[in-house]
Amino acid sequence: MVQAVRYVQSKYGDKQPSKEKTWLGLAELRQLLDHEAIHNRCIELSEEHQVLWCIGRFTALRPGSLCPSNKYGRTKPLTWRNFSFAYGKEPGMFDVRLILDRINIKRSNDPLVAGMGPTSHAPAIRMTSPEP
Repeated sequence: MVQAVRYVQSKYGDKQPSKEKTWLGLAELRQLLDHEAIHNRCIELSEEHQVLWCIGRFTALRPGSLCPSNKYGRTKPLTWRNFSFAYGKEPGMFDVRLILDRINIKRSNDPLVAGMGPTSHAPAIRMTSPEP
């Protein structure tokens, strides 16, 4: 039934107009970081916001996978144990490895995929230092 509905949807389209999506590009991220730097009341909290926005932009993770949220997200925030830093190949370069111990991946309504459940290993993301 699910496959039949998906086929009909792909063949005949959707009569509902799709909503305009908002994108977080580099220009918007720069504006957000500048605004946060100027208007912050607590430098520690501001730094946490900025690093989470950058990680979210780089990895495309949803907010519930990065920070405390309602019952559907993380129950504990990311800590330094989630990160490991290594020297890069050239002086001043570095690599960061982020281990996500809690991640919720949206699955399709396909009963075969939904029955698989969560994976047993924690996904890791490798981020290299930016190029100038």
